[in-house]
Amino acid sequence: MTKILVRQLLEEDWQIYREIRLRSLKQDPDSFCSTHETESNCTDEQWKDRLRLGARSFASLPLIAQLGNESLGLACGVVHAAEDDAAQLYQMWVAPSSRGSGIGRRLVVEIVGWAAGLGVRTLNLGVTSGNTAAVRLYESIGFVAVGELQALRAGSELHVQNMTLRLK
Repeated sequence: MTKILVRQLLEEDWQIYREIRLRSLKQDPDSFCSTHETESNCTDEQWKDRLRLGARSFASLPLIAQLGNESLGLACGVVHAAEDDAAQLYQMWVAPSSRGSGIGRRLVVEIVGWAAGLGVRTLNLGVTSGNTAAVRLYESIGFVAVGELQALRAGSELHVQNMTLRLK
């Protein structure tokens, strides 16, 4: 049995990143604030820039889960500025065929460890309300719901629940 590899995406992985990100947006459009239409218009340089360390944030950890050459999951931890006391978890997604296999937990736990190592106090995320599998995953790791529901994006009837995990 081949082992699933979870690793950091590097700038030279931009095409792999683009493929899985666009696939996630297309397959699960209600799970993200962004859209397939918006991100499919990004240039090659914009995709590279997203993975270029320090280009868009103080610190980031873009992760991919792979089985051989097949991309199965994606997650990205971000600390936007050096003075921030919180990290954010973005772009969390696992391919439908691999859900329930532990990939999501591995990705989130990796981001949690990274954020704790940076010394931030909390790790925050937003999850589409009604996505009970994702909410259960986050709650099992220790995230708790905070604040009021917010619109997923302009014009959407869907809502996002913010969740936070205290790290110290």
